[in-house]
Amino acid sequence: MAKSGAREGRAEYRRTTRRSLDAPSPHASPPDDAPTEIVDSSGGRARRFAATEAKNQFARVLEEALDAGAVVITKHDEPRAVLLSMAAYRALAGERRMLDTLTVRFDAMLERMQRPGAAEAMKAAFGASPRAQGRAAVAAARRAAAARTPDSGRRR
Repeated sequence: MAKSGAREGRAEYRRTTRRSLDAPSPHASPPDDAPTEIVDSSGGRARRFAATEAKNQFARVLEEALDAGAVVITKHDEPRAVLLSMAAYRALAGERRMLDTLTVRFDAMLERMQRPGAAEAMKAAFGASPRAQGRAAVAAARRAAAARTPDSGRRR
């Protein structure tokens, strides 16, 4: 009876081990379409450090990130993290703010395009002669310049 119990135990172990191997890992590799090449501030490929090396020689890894702008931390030869210098981080944050600004501008333009009469105005604009389009462009440029100039109402 002891032998059959041991066999059952081994069979259960194999079933649970197989199940755990089939389960997705919380540390799974990034999707195939995820970018794995990180560039440094000079536009070259960022230096890579194994996680253990980064842990054991953090001062050196930090200096490399400060010099190059970014370093990649790998685990089992797969990129897992990026260490950025503050300059690189600020550049990314600035790009994010610029993207947010463009998103707001786009949303406002889209809203204007959804107003009644916008479709007819677009048809008229595209159906206008080149001369009429040129006059409209000059008028729009003058209005935009006047809006940017704080003393646009004054004469010199």
